[in-house]
Amino acid sequence: APFSRPQGLRAGAGARAAAMERAWSLVNAVLFGKKDLGYERLPSIFEQVPFISNEERERQATHIASKVAFIATTVVMILANTVLLGLELDGNVGAKVEERLGYFIADLLFGAFFFGEMLLRQNQQGWDYFVDVWNYIDFMIIVLNCLDIAVATTTADTGTIRIATTLRILRLLRVTTQIKGLKAFQGMWMVIQGTVSSLRSLVWTGMFLVVVIYSFGVAFTTVVGQEASIKERWEDADVYVGSVFRSCITVLQVITLDSWASGITRNLIEKGGFMGALLLLMVLVVGSFGILNIIIALMVEKVRFLKKEQELKNGKAVKKAEEGLLAELGQDFAKADCDGSGQIDYEEFCRMLKDKSIKLKLRLLGITTEEAENFFTLMDADHSGTLTPEEFIEGLQRVQGIARSQDIA
Repeated sequence: APFSRPQGLRAGAGARAAAMERAWSLVNAVLFGKKDLGYERLPSIFEQVPFISNEERERQATHIASKVAFIATTVVMILANTVLLGLELDGNVGAKVEERLGYFIADLLFGAFFFGEMLLRQNQQGWDYFVDVWNYIDFMIIVLNCLDIAVATTTADTGTIRIATTLRILRLLRVTTQIKGLKAFQGMWMVIQGTVSSLRSLVWTGMFLVVVIYSFGVAFTTVVGQEASIKERWEDADVYVGSVFRSCITVLQVITLDSWASGITRNLIEKGGFMGALLLLMVLVVGSFGILNIIIALMVEKVRFLKKEQELKNGKAVKKAEEGLLAELGQDFAKADCDGSGQIDYEEFCRMLKDKSIKLKLRLLGITTEEAENFFTLMDADHSGTLTPEEFIEGLQRVQGIARSQDIA
């Protein structure tokens, strides 16, 4: 019988788990002649156990490939390589190595850099490097680039696999993944993420737009394009509405407002009759003012949602950090209580605030030392002249709120 799988543990995820599962299916197919076992697949042990230890995770986090300087250098090299590609194509320098020697040397240098970058990332991530689809694309570009250079230096026909040069432009898309998490590019990343997240809705909207364009194309061809009287008055009628395909192009031109006023609109209104003008108005309302604005609204709404979600996440992180700081200040309060009475007076309070670490913690909470000293009376809720730990923490929270309201004002 086919090998059974272990039960009772929760399923995990990972590249190794997927690879082992494929191997498992292959063993069952070879030994027992069946791929589908006829029952629901249970998670394998490789899916249930995490394979990345804390030491390995720390090694990856401190690896040179995770450094901001390395990421920034990679982004600069990608942009420079893309700009150089455009200059080479615009310069029309030819395909032979002798004709493009400077660009060829630059290709060698860029190829060496990206090859080294790939090796560093593979050293950092191991086989998990090939889990990311962008790494697959980059790997294929590097292989084709090396092949291109090899052909260029060994044969006279250097244009044999110049497709590698064109594919290098795909590396520019990697910039979007490199800027993730960088505060300077947070706005750009938000727009990219919003566009990608709304892609499914955009596809459906695009399909609906195609249906609308085709429907209006049929209507224009039927109402305007097949009328002999209109063709006599409008000599370019066959060009714009002579067939369904041409009418669809005309409708798209009107929706995008591309040179539509003089050549199309005036003739449809003046020579196309009432129905021609009515169809034109419907195209403008439904297409230009309707569907195109829906597309923009979808992306804007998605970006707003992601921004709100990010602000909520940042707010939770800030709140957690503030709670940690208040807990540490509570411990500092206990240390400042020299007589062990569980309370501190104003002198002890001022002495405690002179500590550099406490000053730093208060500054992180948005409270200056002077503000804390001045609000001693506010913290002393029972007016006993001393502070308890509870009064101290609650007082800091009140002072923090007052400081924030003053900043807003």
